[in-house]
Amino acid sequence: LAVHLLGDAATCAAVLAEALFLRFGAPRLPRRAARGLKRYLDPALSLAISVAIALAAWPVGSRAAKSLLGLSEPTEKLRSRALAVDGVARVDAAAIMVLRDQPTSRCGMARVAVDDAAKAVPAANAVRDLLRRRGAAKDRTFVDVHLTREAVEALRHARLAVPGAGWTRPAPTARTSAIGWAQSVVGMV
Repeated sequence: LAVHLLGDAATCAAVLAEALFLRFGAPRLPRRAARGLKRYLDPALSLAISVAIALAAWPVGSRAAKSLLGLSEPTEKLRSRALAVDGVARVDAAAIMVLRDQPTSRCGMARVAVDDAAKAVPAANAVRDLLRRRGAAKDRTFVDVHLTREAVEALRHARLAVPGAGWTRPAPTARTSAIGWAQSVVGMV
């Protein structure tokens, strides 16, 4: 804030100094030099002030654009890091997004498939921690865990019950839209 106020003060001082110089200093110069200063000093100073304002506004504008567009870490990089978590067989979707209603809060979401029911909870916690380390808010981190088709078949053959809603369903196929999934989860926020 102090830097912003100093910039405003410097801009005002430059405009005032230019006006005082053109009013009181230019008449004492030779006519040709005074005419040149009157013609070119104001546009040159205006361009310099415009550049200073643009440089000061650039960080604010880029943060606003990222917030409005929901940009964050590239999803492929995030997916590869989630895939490296022990127990995760496949990552269907992973994203960290900036919420429009709370631009300072970031939401982390992931949909992963595990190949062993015993690894589901530790894998979900590890992916949740990964999303939090990448900037997602603690209360806005969602991880959806499913078993792979192979794990579901193995459980059917073993006739074991798996605790938790949705864990006995096979993971969605590639036809399932990751964007539709993200929109449904964002709707829950």
